[in-house]
Amino acid sequence: MPCRESFLFFLLGLATGASAQTPLHTELAATGLLRPVLVTAPPGDFQRLFVVEQQGRIKIVRNGAVVTPPFLDLVGTGTVSFGGEMGLLGLAFHPNYASNGQFFVYHTTPPFVNAVVRRFLRSTTDPDRADPTSGQIVLSVQLIYGNHNAGMIEFGPDGYLYVAIGDGGSTGPLWPNDPQNHAQRDDTLLGKMLRIDIDQPNAPLLYGIPASNPFAAPGNPRDEIWAFGFRNPWRCTFDRLTGDKYIADVGGMREEVDFEPAADPGGRNYGWSCMSGTQCGNAAACTCNAPTLTLPLHEYTTGASKAIIG
Repeated sequence: MPCRESFLFFLLGLATGASAQTPLHTELAATGLLRPVLVTAPPGDFQRLFVVEQQGRIKIVRNGAVVTPPFLDLVGTGTVSFGGEMGLLGLAFHPNYASNGQFFVYHTTPPFVNAVVRRFLRSTTDPDRADPTSGQIVLSVQLIYGNHNAGMIEFGPDGYLYVAIGDGGSTGPLWPNDPQNHAQRDDTLLGKMLRIDIDQPNAPLLYGIPASNPFAAPGNPRDEIWAFGFRNPWRCTFDRLTGDKYIADVGGMREEVDFEPAADPGGRNYGWSCMSGTQCGNAAACTCNAPTLTLPLHEYTTGASKAIIG
């Protein structure tokens, strides 16, 4: 998928070094889009790009032109909170989308600042349209402040849906530090990477817990948690050849790329907020440089107007 290809080139640039970086060129794919935050496509679909606009629309681009009307338009429905870091942030197509027409979106929603994963169905009469009446909330998590929402959802090679949720944010001057320590706590889904089974729901939940999840047992940590210690994991991807996972986590002091090998059993702690990249931050959250922490594959200095977004 196009966004994954861009990430691959980024990693190639890191691997080859400054003296021998792969030359990159840009090509205009489409115009007329408003605040696009994600580009993806259904499995096996090489003719269309699906572009997520933060305000609440999903548009299709075919042969360089934006298809009208939008594939899905949630603007004006009262279901999407838009502004700042909030909005329609994620889109994932079911591995069997061609036959079942299921896709999932991640967005913030009023009246409280919640993040929801919502299931929709493709229209039965037009493959370029969704059925806007089919929306069903699968998962809802309160975000506390409305920033650090993350928002990436993606099906892994194992067929399970991975959901990245930020630490819930905060307001200045404490905003860098996860003041309620959500990312390290085991009683909340904030600051976590979740892994859920949307094909085998366990009532009253509309999803199931894979038996192989690292914390699938009575009591805390929450069963949905696959990994923790994230600040704002805005985008992630699976390597289509190896199954390895790369996670772009927007930092407080450092921007970082986290890595998880394909055969990993889950349960990793990526360190936020006691660690920001390889730097010690909020020492009260956990022990800096503890052997139980997973340090990033790559990091760089944050600053004004800088964030890792893909």
